Amino acid sequence: MASQTKSSRASKRDGKPPPPAWKAKVNFNLCHTHYPVLRQVVRDLGYTIARDGDMDAFVIWFNSSPPAEAIASLKGYQKINHFPATGQISRKDSLARNLNRIQRSLPQEFKFFPKSWVLPAEYSTFKKYCDLHKAKGRPKTFIYKPTNSAQGKGIALARNAEDIAADETLLVQEYLSKPFLIDSFKFDLRLYVLVTSCDPLRVFLYRDGLVRLSTQAYKNPSGANLKKLHMHLTNYSLNKDSADFDDTDSTSEGTKRTIEWMMEWLASEGHDVDALWERMGDVIIKTLLVALPQNVHEYRVARGISEDSANKSAASSNCFAIFGFDIFLDHKLAPHVIEVNRSPSFATDSTLDHDVKYGVLYQTFKLLKLRPSEKTKALARQRQEAQERLFGRRKSSSGHAKPQPKQSSPQRSNFDPAPEQPEDNDEQPNEPQATSSSSCDFACGSLG
Repeated sequence: MASQTKSSRASKRDGKPPPPAWKAKVNFNLCHTHYPVLRQVVRDLGYTIARDGDMDAFVIWFNSSPPAEAIASLKGYQKINHFPATGQISRKDSLARNLNRIQRSLPQEFKFFPKSWVLPAEYSTFKKYCDLHKAKGRPKTFIYKPTNSAQGKGIALARNAEDIAADETLLVQEYLSKPFLIDSFKFDLRLYVLVTSCDPLRVFLYRDGLVRLSTQAYKNPSGANLKKLHMHLTNYSLNKDSADFDDTDSTSEGTKRTIEWMMEWLASEGHDVDALWERMGDVIIKTLLVALPQNVHEYRVARGISEDSANKSAASSNCFAIFGFDIFLDHKLAPHVIEVNRSPSFATDSTLDHDVKYGVLYQTFKLLKLRPSEKTKALARQRQEAQERLFGRRKSSSGHAKPQPKQSSPQRSNFDPAPEQPEDNDEQPNEPQATSSSSCDFACGSLG
């Protein structure tokens, strides 16, 4: 776990030398977002903010999913903060259908997702399950919510199938009634997951995040307390309106805390926090794998990459994404995936919020390794490919491309990239290892 404090993480370069001048050549198109912390991080790292609407910027940021043509038209050096087809896991109904499907084949590997039904299509199956447990004298509690809602809107609890509308588009899940508690309160975790490539899959898990507590002490669900949403739900948007909401910037007190604090507290109580990080990383990877085939296919289609010449370099991915995973910990500290957000909020309602989200963005942009030379090389490759399409490549009698004769002149070809000069040794680190350090709070995992 990183040893640096929150205040140092959001230091705005206090006590540090100014960033190298070459970084100012890397610009961000932020006209589709309104988050001040995003602009602050870009400036603190020495990058520049492009004029509104500049679609040639190095990085283009959309708060919501961008139009397909925005991904298709990216030049080789550009990056955009979304992958195609992530709705496979970020939509509540799609996540449930996909994980339910794979649970039937691999029930033990994917038991981290609550038993779920998507209404109205699966209402009869849900009612049968509900009635069966009632007949056995062990009635279940269920939580239901609209599939297209956010911020806790429309969420409620029920014990009878008849209390849930059969003709509405809802996600119904079996309520996880044995939570791990902090100070007698139920909570969930917001984990930040950076995906820098889908082909191969390359994933980084940020080693901090938000602990979001309910505002009423937890009691097992019963007919008498089902409507006490401030007890059963951990949504920040819902609990911030509670009279018991404790709005403090302390990382160890109040209704919102940090995962870094939680891990230190768990360790002091004798829990194996390294094992907990491993378990959370495992369920995150498995959830991402559910959408991976569609992600890869849609990415290749959008970028015009044929199946036989598929991109196998994570470094050349034109897309990246920061996902917000909502994780529930049960009484045995087993993680359960509740939701996946493809556009997690970077609003900063408090200093605690700001410091955590600043760190996520700061480390994300460092890991992307943005350099002006990438534009030079990409444009050179584009000219080379255009020349080959126009004139074709000379082939030998064997059908293979024939090597071009060396130029007698020492001048380099207009179609070859200029020799790259190191822009800043500090910005060219080795690939991050699967650990965290004071210089990087992301733990790395890679498939492929």
